[in-house]
Amino acid sequence: MVCSGSHASSPGVPLHRLTAEEVPEAAGVLARTFADDPFVNWVVRQDARHDEAMRRFFTVCLRLLTLPYDEVWATPDLSGVAMWTPPGAFRVGPREQARFLWQAVQAWGVGRVPTRLSAFNEIERHHPQEPHFYLFFVGVDPDRQGEGIGSELLGAVLDRCDKEGLPAYLEGTRQDLVPYYGRFGYRERPAIP
Repeated sequence: MVCSGSHASSPGVPLHRLTAEEVPEAAGVLARTFADDPFVNWVVRQDARHDEAMRRFFTVCLRLLTLPYDEVWATPDLSGVAMWTPPGAFRVGPREQARFLWQAVQAWGVGRVPTRLSAFNEIERHHPQEPHFYLFFVGVDPDRQGEGIGSELLGAVLDRCDKEGLPAYLEGTRQDLVPYYGRFGYRERPAIP
């Protein structure tokens, strides 16, 4: 399916649902996008295997947590990717944790697993209870930022939210991005402790 969001500053950027074959390249784009993100760098191991761990982390998030729900959107050249889950789909409970535990160990490092699982459980505990679309991650290759690609990726699902009368939710880890998301109607909620 091709969708072009009305929220975009560069209308006409075609989008498609990410395929399993595109996951490696999409994970690379997300790893580059989030290279300096404080939360992702807290989650992912900080040793000689960091770059590999970043790609593995996003691969796991794509393959196990978002792609199965068919709401991962991308540009044709994979310069931008938005990982959404539809209402009721986001769960990082015990069953899902067991499914991706081995991959998580590789991305996080063995000693970090308990604190990272605890953090993800806390994040899930603070999700809104009402049905909502959840933006897990959105990333645009650093060389392509500022071209409206992120707006297109957000608009693909935010337009549906408007039509269906459903809210969208995300967790932000950088205060400097609050104004950006505010342009799309997001409002701040109390911080997760």
